Formats: sequence, structure tokens, C-alpha cells
Amino acid sequence: MVSAIASQSGGSRAAQLCALHVVDSSRGQTKTFHVHLDKITSSMRYFSTYLQRTKPGGPVDISVHCDLVIFELLLTFMEGPGDIMRALMRDLSLAIPIYISSNFLKMDGLVELCAQFIASHLPHFASTADLVALPGELFSRFAKAVPEAKLEELHELLQASNAQDSPSISSRKQHQASKLHALLSRLYKHKLEHVLQSLRTTVCRCAHCGAMYSSANAHRLSCAAGTKLQAAQASPAGKRSTGGGGGHHKADPAWNLGEHLAALRASNSSRANSAGVGSGEGVAGRAADGATEVGTGAGASWREIFWDVWGVVHVFWCHRCSSFFPAQELNMCPFHPEPPIFMSSKTTGRCVFVCVYVCMYVCMYVC
Repeated sequence: MVSAIASQSGGSRAAQLCALHVVDSSRGQTKTFHVHLDKITSSMRYFSTYLQRTKPGGPVDISVHCDLVIFELLLTFMEGPGDIMRALMRDLSLAIPIYISSNFLKMDGLVELCAQFIASHLPHFASTADLVALPGELFSRFAKAVPEAKLEELHELLQASNAQDSPSISSRKQHQASKLHALLSRLYKHKLEHVLQSLRTTVCRCAHCGAMYSSANAHRLSCAAGTKLQAAQASPAGKRSTGGGGGHHKADPAWNLGEHLAALRASNSSRANSAGVGSGEGVAGRAADGATEVGTGAGASWREIFWDVWGVVHVFWCHRCSSFFPAQELNMCPFHPEPPIFMSSKTTGRCVFVCVYVCMYVCMYVC
């Protein structure tokens, strides 16, 4: 932890020097560093508030309570990130205290560097540090930097640990698995928030077809039910009614994403039907793959919810059918290279028409 006390003596404001008296209580040591005032105010913005209240003058004395090793590394960052990166690579355990101390001193560049470093070495820190105990702001910042691939790597570690589970498993391993699950859940929840914020969107449910869609891409995505409604409301003269859906999704005003996610977390009903975030199999389909996570309870995990929402809000362009589509419909392109072949047969008094495409897509109609 860092704490500081600043005082000033008289003199010229130009080329002022700061005397930084660092007190390391754990080691019982004190060391003084002399640093130019302009570097202190620009690199450690925490001190700016105190120093702005002082009159222009001579040397400024600042007393800092901090680990000596950590503070020396913080000072090296003023000259560039090279030394501190080499120190982090030699000893990964320095990353968390530097992350916390640099945030306290408002060293934004170093805070971001540490967040990226912890994110890139997530499996190590997940097993050696209590990342969940980080302050909310710091956890959110490093969670934003964690790539989805690293989250899946951590998930696989948890799955491997669960596969080795046995009645004789030690309480220590159970505790580690529980901590890992708690970390994963919180990370996926934060990643979900960051995805929606970065894309400047949210998820809506269509009042026409009931499918979930990205509000930012509503004008790009077509809705079959909306198109049919538009055709039904067309006037005899061929003019479209202003009350139709325009072939696009229309938000259901009675539906709320936050309430929907809370219901998914609280109930297992989504696992038995298709009440996932997106259309199709949604959370229910992924929950059926046997990848049960420790402590998820009856509801859907944040990992399942994250990937469902990810598949809804990421929209791509299909060059085959010349239309936009959400990622969750990646294998559902309606384009077929050749006309279908119709076959019919009569069974039990019913006429069955089978529509077969060259690409092996099959449709069946029963009359």
C-alpha cells in the first residue's frame, strides 16, 4: 500500500527537485530519492493535488510509505517501460503490487501495462493470486484486456481439474477449483459488459419473430416474420402500410435484457428448452454438451451467457446470399447453388414432399 505526505520549503519554482522519502515498514528501511518535480506531477498524478496547493519555491519533501522494491520500479517507469517489463518477466509476483500501487499513484500508463501483463499471463495469476479480491476498478480494467482465448484456456484448466475429481480429492484442491470458478464467472460477466459497451449496443427481442438481435444492427438484419407482416399489410395498390415491420426486427417493449439474464442465472428452464439469449439452441444447446462447471447451480453459467450474447451482437456479411447475419447463424446460410429436387411418397394416407438440394440440405413438407 502507498501513502504519502508532502511539505515544501522556500526557493525558486524552476527546475525544482522533489525529495521522496520512501518508508518501507515491513523491512524497517527508509530511502530518499531526488526527482524533478515536473516528472513527479506528470507521472504520478496522485501528488499533483498536494503540490498544486503549495507556493512556487524550492525543494519539496514527500514522505511515501511503500515497499522499497516496488517504488524503485515505479520510478524507473518514468524513463520508459523497459526496466519494469524486464523485472516483471523475471518475477511475475511483482505484477499485482505494482498494479495496485500504480493505480493509487494514478500512473495511468503503468496501470494499463500491468493490466495487459496480468491478462496475458492469466493462467499463472489465476493459480497464484486472488484476483477476485482486486478492487472493482482494477478487476474491470484487467478483465477488459483478457482475450477470449485466455478465458477458454482457463475454462479448460477447470474442466481438466473437474475430470480428475474423486471422493479422496483434497480440500485444498476443492478450494482452488472453487476460486477458479468464481474468477471465471466474474471475468465472463465483465467481458459481457465490455463487449456491449465496445460495440455500443444491447440485445433486444423481436416483437415479430421472438429472436434476439443487436440493437445497433437492427437496420441490417432481416426478419422473416416482419417481412410477412409487411406483405400482409400491403395495400391493394401495392403500397406498403406504415404500420408494418419493414422486413426488419422490431423491439419488444415488454422485454428487458437484464431481467432475462437474471432469469437465465436463476433457473434451469433455459437448459430444457430454447430460451437462450439467441435463436436456435442458445444456452440450452451448449449446456447439453456435458461441460458442467463447478458451482453453477441450476442456472446458466456466465460463460454460456457470454458466448450466446457474443453470437447475437457480432454481425457479419455473407457473400453467398448477400445479407447480414449474426454470428450465431454462421452455419445457417439459406443460399443453395442449384434448384431443389422434389420427391414425394404416400405413407399412412399422408403425402410427404421431400425437398433435396445439391448441398445436401433437406426440407420436408407433410400434407
